[in-house]
This record gives sequence, C-alpha cells and structure tokens, in this order.
Amino acid sequence: MPKVSIIMPVYNKADYLPETFSALMSQSYQDWEMIVINDGSTDGSADIIEEYIRRDSRICCIKQINRGVSAARNTGLSKASGEWIWFIDADDLPNRDFLKNVFSNERGDTIDIIVGNYQRLEKDGEIQEVFVAEKGPVLSESFPNIFMKYQYKTGYWGYLWNKLIRRELLIKKQLRFQEGLTLAEDLKFMVELYRESANIYIVPYVAMRYTVDAVNASKDKTIDYWAQLSIQIEIKEWIIDCCQKSEYTKQFQWIISRYAAFVVFYGYEDNEDYIKYAKMMVENPKVTSQLCMDNVGFAMCPIVWCLIGKRYLLLKVYLSIRSEIRKLYRKMRA
Repeated sequence: MPKVSIIMPVYNKADYLPETFSALMSQSYQDWEMIVINDGSTDGSADIIEEYIRRDSRICCIKQINRGVSAARNTGLSKASGEWIWFIDADDLPNRDFLKNVFSNERGDTIDIIVGNYQRLEKDGEIQEVFVAEKGPVLSESFPNIFMKYQYKTGYWGYLWNKLIRRELLIKKQLRFQEGLTLAEDLKFMVELYRESANIYIVPYVAMRYTVDAVNASKDKTIDYWAQLSIQIEIKEWIIDCCQKSEYTKQFQWIISRYAAFVVFYGYEDNEDYIKYAKMMVENPKVTSQLCMDNVGFAMCPIVWCLIGKRYLLLKVYLSIRSEIRKLYRKMRA
C-alpha cells in the first residue's frame, strides 16, 4: 500500500499537464501512487496523460465522460489505496519537497488532516505565500476560531490541495463530494470533515503553487448561488449552533444575507424564476432568521429589504428599474 494516493481530475488541461506531471515525478518523496481521472477531455490531455503513464508505473488513468470535478474526485477515491489522500488540480504545481517534509517526522496515527501553506501565482507574475500563524496540533475547541480567522480572507481552510487527508477517515465517515456543484465543492467537502471533529495538524511547509489566472472549466458555467447559500448555512450551523461561537453571529447574518440577495439578483439576470427562489428563501427559517441589511452593499440592500418584508412586487420593480438604468449607463459610456 502506498503512503499517499494523489488524485488529479483532468478536463482540458493540456497546456498545464507537462509542468504539473514533471513536478510530481520529481517529488523527493517516492512512496506514492497517482490516479488521474480524464473527465472527458477533448484538447489533447489524453495523449499527455498516456505519455507520463509510460514514463512512470505509479501513474494510472481512469477515463469517464465529462461529469464534473466532484464526480472525478469521487471516482479517484474509489480507486485509491494509499494511507493518505492528496487532491491536486492539473493547473497547479505541487511543491517537490512537501511530502518529504511532512513525513520526515512521525506524528502518530491519531491525526486525520495535515495542512500546509500554499503560494498564489498572481496574474502579474507575483508569488504570494498564504499561511496561518498557528502550527502543530489544533485543539478541537479552538479550531472554529482559527477557521473563521482565515477562511473568509484567504479561503485557506476550504482548499483541498494544501491538505493531506487520512483515507481511513473518509471510508469510516463515507464522505464523498457533492456532484453537480460548480463552485466551492471543496469547501463543502472540507466542512463536512471538520464537523466530524477531525484531528488537524498544521505544518509550516508549502504544499502547492496555485495559479490564479489558470483557465478553469467552472468559469464557463453559471454559479449556483442557491447551492452557495446552502453551504454558508451549513458553515453557520457548524460554527454557531454546534460549536456555540455566538461571537460570529453578525458575520454570518451578513454573509447569508448577501448570498440570499445574489440568488435573487443573478436569478433575474439569468432569466430564471427569481420570485420562486425568493419565496423559497422567505419560507425557510434558516434563511429568514439571518436576513439583515447591514453591510450587504448598496445594490443588494433593497433586495434583502424586499425579502424581509415579502415585498415581491417591489422586488420586481426594483430589479427592472435597476436593469434599465444599467442599460442606459452602458449606452452613455459607449
């Protein structure tokens, strides 16, 4: 059994694969297997994958029709045999010494998640390191505060590729990715892990270089703000209801109110039945109990006000007038 199973979904990443594969094959730690899931690529990615399979017997590929990154990761999990799982993206670069640094010290068999730093390669070429000040084992009672300290500033705790996850935990809890999500599927997955009181250990090593302007297939899809709202409600229930961290009440009211407004606003923009969404939210106490107009933004505030008062006609009027004003503004700028 390998120490680490590396799971990498691939969908039309031919421009990035050679560099990513080279970074993986040059790992200073050798005890790993790599499961590549070709999720219906049409750009030549398959040929590149086959080339590297011929070079290294530790690499294998599973082919499937395009079903999205969550389905691809689930497929990889079903085939993994390693003690640890490392999810990586095909357009990012793993640090060649991350695994070596992590496994150079024994941390016992009680740790479920090992978390490292990462780098952001910005559009202007600047590299910025993202890290947390805390190190070593994380006490379960202090973790919600650490999560809130960093997540909404950097996304640190929602990403997959700066973490090693013990496969036994995933099997025991039967955790899988929710298929169909086009954004924050990794955040939802990690929050489900955190809610299981997983034992976390923070290491001061860089795991990955994240390419900010990489071509991402999800960018071509409409963001499901209803799903994003549900994820934020789930996080609120974990932090406030389960962990009793009431000091974050106002922050979650602001977050959930903004997402509720986004559901309506982008539903209108995409010609969907936004009034149906509005009524569904108003009828949901998990949403209505959080609605507030503080700090939600000038454009979103009237939407939240309409939701609070069930003012559906005024909601239609506001969005229609706002849309016409925006059209007029664009004409004036042209």
